[in-house]
Amino acid sequence: MINGNHTIISIGVLMFIIQTGCYTTPLQAIPSTIPLDTESSRLTLLGPAEGESCSANILFLIPVRTDGSIYTAKAKALASTGKRGGVGLIDVSIDEDSAYGLFYNEKCTIVRGMLVGYKDSGARSRAPVEQETPAAEEAAPEAKPPALDPDVAKEKAIAMLKEQRSAVMSCLASSYIKSDITVGVEVAGDGSVTNTGIKENLPRTVKECVMNVLKSVRYPGSDESYRVDYTYSFKTP
Repeated sequence: MINGNHTIISIGVLMFIIQTGCYTTPLQAIPSTIPLDTESSRLTLLGPAEGESCSANILFLIPVRTDGSIYTAKAKALASTGKRGGVGLIDVSIDEDSAYGLFYNEKCTIVRGMLVGYKDSGARSRAPVEQETPAAEEAAPEAKPPALDPDVAKEKAIAMLKEQRSAVMSCLASSYIKSDITVGVEVAGDGSVTNTGIKENLPRTVKECVMNVLKSVRYPGSDESYRVDYTYSFKTP
């Protein structure tokens, strides 16, 4: 009887040692990683993409993998299809896979989405064909839009910033940030950005991502330079 109890206990201990737990947690779904409002007409679908980044520890103390960020997983997703000219992802889902054992634990962030690229990316990669263009047929320079009153320009600029919400939220999601942020943009008379700022203290990579979104917008020109401030609310579009 004693030997039988020892056998049961031994089997129980062995099962506890080898026991592991695995589960997947959906983190977030976002429309895109790039500002579609200004780029959608120039983009084409390239196919599904997926990227993964993991952190892992032995005995929950000794790190063997240290980067499980959304930022890294997104970068791997963009590179996962090779040299296909991908510039961003749409219909993005972000999941977290976790695995736990007695001696080892691992947590992986997985970014999935549809890769998109510019429609003319193939044409850009081909060597140009030399062809003489008559001087009379040369394209005339584009006419600059008329300068607006500063107050009107500010209203239009704020509307443009509002359109970038999905791209800004994508930047915040890379570091699990779920709070409002206030941005400021200084614009020259010709509509170019002269300076950008963020009121909140954000991680460097997130700050750079948001700054790039703000600088990608072509703001309306005005009779004089101007500044606009806008708050992106995490809860309210």
